[in-house]
Amino acid sequence: MKNHNGDIMKIHVINYQFDNLYNKLYDSDWLEAELIMIISKRKIKINLEFLIIEELERIYFWLIQILNKNYADSKLEFIDPNLKFKIMTRSKIPVLKIIYYMNDTKIECWELIINTANINSLANKINKIIINYPCRCGKTHNIN
Repeated sequence: MKNHNGDIMKIHVINYQFDNLYNKLYDSDWLEAELIMIISKRKIKINLEFLIIEELERIYFWLIQILNKNYADSKLEFIDPNLKFKIMTRSKIPVLKIIYYMNDTKIECWELIINTANINSLANKINKIIINYPCRCGKTHNIN
């Protein structure tokens, strides 16, 4: 996904962490994934060691709530304590900021202006991942 500055962000799912594991909460839906950001021509690749399908579903439904202007939380947090999605305002313009805390002093972030086209595009990209890597845990997630 390219933002207004030409910077790119992508959640790249490589595979399930365990190929043939079904009906195990968390482990069946644990993904081998990475967050890739290209910011000012600098490529950053971060292993998302704890990403699960349910979290992608949460992102998707949260984006739909943003589109409908019906969201309760201005941020999403994940199992990985270093990853955060946050709605902020910069110069009176609402933005979605994806933040990854590399360590105590280094933060990588990417932002996207919140408008219908941008949020729809990001939601569609997340939904494609969910379609390609469906839930295998056998449980209802109760996301929305």
